[in-house]
Amino acid sequence: MNTKTSNRLFIKLLLTFLAIMLIFNSFCLAQNNGKINEWGRMHGKIEQLEKIKIIELLDLNEQTTLKFFSRRDSHRDEQRRLMDKRDLLYDDLNNIFNSNDEIDYQIKINEIFNIEKEMLNSREKFFNSLKDMFSTKQIAELIVFESNFRKEMRHQFIKQGEKRKFRN
Repeated sequence: MNTKTSNRLFIKLLLTFLAIMLIFNSFCLAQNNGKINEWGRMHGKIEQLEKIKIIELLDLNEQTTLKFFSRRDSHRDEQRRLMDKRDLLYDDLNNIFNSNDEIDYQIKINEIFNIEKEMLNSREKFFNSLKDMFSTKQIAELIVFESNFRKEMRHQFIKQGEKRKFRN
């Protein structure tokens, strides 16, 4: 077996081991009664699992991994900032509904849609920025992976919630 093949095998074994440890650790956390600080730890474990799966899916080397996740973290920070801005507008509208004040609702609606357009443009810009690292196929794989990963996480949270309902 040549060095390149043995290195890839080692990396895949290491990633598989880490994924198993993360899943095992998540099950241990799920046994606790869901304290707030445990949610933060569980969220971190989910992010670590997502990172491992992306590295494995795209077969990333160390340099590309660091470059990609740095870019992705910046993009996610920008998305969070925009979501917070949009959420404030939702809160403003809700407060206005409760206060009986009259405003031009179309202005607020336009502001919300403008922020959502900005979020979409930011997402498109992020994926376009990956063209220097990934092939078009890899970018498509990443987009599909993210969608599937989010769906699976939602499904798991719903399933956990249903289990808790039956226990109580």
